[in-house]
Amino acid sequence: MTLHLALGCLLTPKLAMASNDEIEAIASDPNFEIITTFAYSAGLPHNEASLPGSHCYLLQHGINRLQAAASDLSWNAVAEDLRSIDRVQSLSKQVSAHMLSTHGEASKDPGRRFIVRLAFKSDGILSIMSGPRPNSTDTLYPITLSNIMNPLRTSEIPVYLDTEPTTPSLFTKHKTTHRQSYSAAWERAGMDETTSPAECDVLLQNESGHIMGGAFRTVYFWRDGRLVTPSSLWTSAMAR
Repeated sequence: MTLHLALGCLLTPKLAMASNDEIEAIASDPNFEIITTFAYSAGLPHNEASLPGSHCYLLQHGINRLQAAASDLSWNAVAEDLRSIDRVQSLSKQVSAHMLSTHGEASKDPGRRFIVRLAFKSDGILSIMSGPRPNSTDTLYPITLSNIMNPLRTSEIPVYLDTEPTTPSLFTKHKTTHRQSYSAAWERAGMDETTSPAECDVLLQNESGHIMGGAFRTVYFWRDGRLVTPSSLWTSAMAR
């Protein structure tokens, strides 16, 4: 999905963190999880950045995201597990088994696409969820980026700028189940739980007015001849 925005972003923010007690209280909730999501397709072409034979799109990047979150939350055992040399391969096998069990023969169809969600708890318990995505002729590994003046378009949706600032924290830096900041921005824009994220999105901004990212999407800005995302210091955004 292509979003065209004329909003500035600064790449060297100061990150205001919650206290250790606040972070520990949130992260100790038995339902709290760190998350990554990625595309899955049996038609995924070979790419040197991916595990040969894997249908998981850029799985190593997702594992790196989870590892960074685990390290920042002092989940040392989880972080160490994610650093193990064979973790990409073992996770790829777990995902493939889940996909076959959940979606059957459709998971083997190279013309089908799915979204996969990996989530870890502090004790290392992994949960896998998945669902179908619209089929697309767009390549998952584009050779070039579309010209900014003539971009590849799939669909357009309204995007709203949050009316109040959000303080950056570990829970905006990393993708987790603690989404209060995003839910608050969603509500301020006039949406509720009945509004589908497929219909619109909201851009969060910090106290300096710099864009932190979307409530549900990664945003890209055209800067000095290239596309950039908001700083990883304050957002869970990952190119995908």
